[in-house]
Amino acid sequence: MPIACRFFVALLFCANVPLWAQEDASPLQFSTDINLDEQTPQQHHSVNPTALPQGQPILGRPSRIIEEKLQSVDRRQRPTYLESDQSSGRTDLETTLEGQVQLRRGDTLIRADRIDYYLPDDQLKARGNVYINRGGDVYRGPILDLKVDSFEGFFTNPDFQLNKNDGHGSAERIEFVNDKQSVAHKAFYTTCLRKTGLSWLPDWFVKAEKISLDMDKNEGYATDASIRFKGLPVVPMPDFGFPINNERRSGLLSPDYVFDSVSGFTIKAPYYWNIAPNRDLTVDTFYGAKRGLQFNSELRYLENLVPPNQGQLRFEYMPSDKLREDQRRWGYSHQHTGFVDLNGSRYALMINHNRVSDDQYWTDFSSNTSKLNSRLLPLDTGLGWGRNLFGLNVAMTARSSIYQVIQDPTNRITPPYNIVPSWNATAIKNNFGGFDWQGVTELTRFKSAREFECETNSIYCQPNVLRGLTRQQLSYPIIRPYGYVVPKLIYQARTYQFENDSLVIPNSSIYYGLNNANVTVPTVSLNAGLTFERSMSLFNRNYTQTLEPRVFYVKTPYRAQSYLPNYDSGVVDFNFATLFTENEYGGNDRVSATHMLTMGATSRLIDPTTGAEAARFGLAQRVRLSEQNVGIYLTDIPPENKLSDILMGATLNLTQKWKVDSTVQYNPETHSSSRASFGARFNPSNYRTISTSLRHQRSSPTDATRIIDTAWQWPISDLWADWGNDLGPGRGLGDDRWYSVARVNYNMTESRVMDTLMGFEYDAGCWLGRVVLERSQITTTSAVSRIMFQMEFAGFSRVGVSPFSELKNNIPKYQMLRDITNEQPSRFGRYE
Repeated sequence: MPIACRFFVALLFCANVPLWAQEDASPLQFSTDINLDEQTPQQHHSVNPTALPQGQPILGRPSRIIEEKLQSVDRRQRPTYLESDQSSGRTDLETTLEGQVQLRRGDTLIRADRIDYYLPDDQLKARGNVYINRGGDVYRGPILDLKVDSFEGFFTNPDFQLNKNDGHGSAERIEFVNDKQSVAHKAFYTTCLRKTGLSWLPDWFVKAEKISLDMDKNEGYATDASIRFKGLPVVPMPDFGFPINNERRSGLLSPDYVFDSVSGFTIKAPYYWNIAPNRDLTVDTFYGAKRGLQFNSELRYLENLVPPNQGQLRFEYMPSDKLREDQRRWGYSHQHTGFVDLNGSRYALMINHNRVSDDQYWTDFSSNTSKLNSRLLPLDTGLGWGRNLFGLNVAMTARSSIYQVIQDPTNRITPPYNIVPSWNATAIKNNFGGFDWQGVTELTRFKSAREFECETNSIYCQPNVLRGLTRQQLSYPIIRPYGYVVPKLIYQARTYQFENDSLVIPNSSIYYGLNNANVTVPTVSLNAGLTFERSMSLFNRNYTQTLEPRVFYVKTPYRAQSYLPNYDSGVVDFNFATLFTENEYGGNDRVSATHMLTMGATSRLIDPTTGAEAARFGLAQRVRLSEQNVGIYLTDIPPENKLSDILMGATLNLTQKWKVDSTVQYNPETHSSSRASFGARFNPSNYRTISTSLRHQRSSPTDATRIIDTAWQWPISDLWADWGNDLGPGRGLGDDRWYSVARVNYNMTESRVMDTLMGFEYDAGCWLGRVVLERSQITTTSAVSRIMFQMEFAGFSRVGVSPFSELKNNIPKYQMLRDITNEQPSRFGRYE
């Protein structure tokens, strides 16, 4: 009997039958496997579904048969399956198979016209139409020499296709170093989908003397190579690494090229270091034609603690700036949130540190996507602690905030007060006898250098101070399904210890010989509302409509405060949230003398099946019952109107495609709107979104500002009714398609364009191109413009300046045409 028949004694006497006893077969089968290493039949018994009582469910069992990833040791322990038209050989020594030969072991399948297998050395030689499928990676060629277990050998003149990124190519020879590493000599590589025809040439490809692939590290390295696009070289890098999948990897990234109106033409050479799965470092080397050399670095980290510590650290350095008389320029930014353990207790730690070298940094480097493009740079440090003590929820925080103020001689800003430091303790006790209580105690030292303000006799000339504060709040909420009533009592006490011996109020003839001051302010309020519901139908859809009337009464007696300095208070915005609050000022230095009634109503349309809010309409107005004569400053004029503006708002989400949002602040005396905003967004499908907003604000009867802001992402092919094929988020609408992206901010009052972002994206399938022009208004008289151009070779690399952060920040609902995901292709996608 031929040796092949002894291998397949259970396979119908050597007949050429399909391989049904496979490595990924269902466990509900009976099969006989032949293990070439042991030459002994191994039987796998499993449940026979016909033997079960009718109606009884079949119970599965854990199985390793369909594992996604096999270990090397596990592969060697797997049985080997052979199939052919003819076989011959010597027992336990060698086997020759001819005619439609197949060999399968684990996740490896080999086909050929002829296979010679030498058992003692585990050496396989395959000739004629050789095909390998190993874990989804496919190789085709004429000659293969291979050690099956260790996967060492070579393949001559093969074509190959990688499973992880659909990259494919060809080579004169591929050497398999082991089951994870291989080297392709005189290789050709691309991710472009092969098309029919002998003259086909991909839009882009890598041609290299040698390409080394490491499947364990998911990276490749090309030696003596060039990247060609449309037949022309695009990246002058003879040796470079590239990813095989979407995982991060260390290495020199493709250079970026950018032109902006300040720095001129700039080239950037970034290096990325994947330090650990939770840490990475990017180092950028810039050279600008107008400025010179610059170095930037950014470290990101996410420590594996519960809860985590995370943050980023950025440093920018230019040793000599040609535009600033060879001045040395630098910037530093560090953000951190996390926890530290001190003396057996855990504290929350917050850090937000930002500093730059000079006052021109924010305009000269305005195109940098960092947190240093601001005129107020905080140096914030906070430490927090929370516990449950004696039935109270207690939280304590200590904080320090020191600002670097970037001054412009033609447009000065008032420096804020530094907090050096502040200590806050909050205690909360809810539902004791139906009452809720909250107590806050705070001690803060405010300090600011305001010599300029004092020299110009400004109202902002104020002494530094140590301020103490306590705020006690007691409420008795009565909440029912049909409504609620919440009476509340608030008591605030403040004390000031000024650093100067006296306090002079500028722009006033009043002199106060004070070195300290005290003030206490009580407040009582009542918040009440009802909820009515009914069923209704609109546009053939069922909704639950609500009507929610609400009244809010507040009484705060007058306490003289306008003569005191102001360190952190300001007038709050007029909106639906602030209309129903006790204090008309934000911060802690002013408590308004409020005696008023606020009335409002809200109506909502709710989908009864999902609970989603389809529409919301609101209306509210204040009625002032007495004068509010506490101002931020002594010279402020108290409001005279008994009735406030009427605030109206509406939000519509009747379909997933449309969203409309509008707010109108209407003055009943002038019969005109003091402020209005209208916004709408249309998002019918992936990669199709357009939004617009109109903002109108009237500061006086003759002075009004109108700004319209429009942004979109839209396929240009829609103009000629070519809708494409929606492949889902991160996959585009198909090949050979143009997209328009833009955001335009236009001042209708001044008839000029403010900020602008406009560009195009092109999706060719295996490559994408983007060009974006950005113009940002820095000051009222200056702006900076830059051009961002990027080429993306799908599944391989990107060349140029990435515009993604600008597109995401400026275009609501913007979607990347190729979004990076952590999903890895399964080897079963190409299983045979």
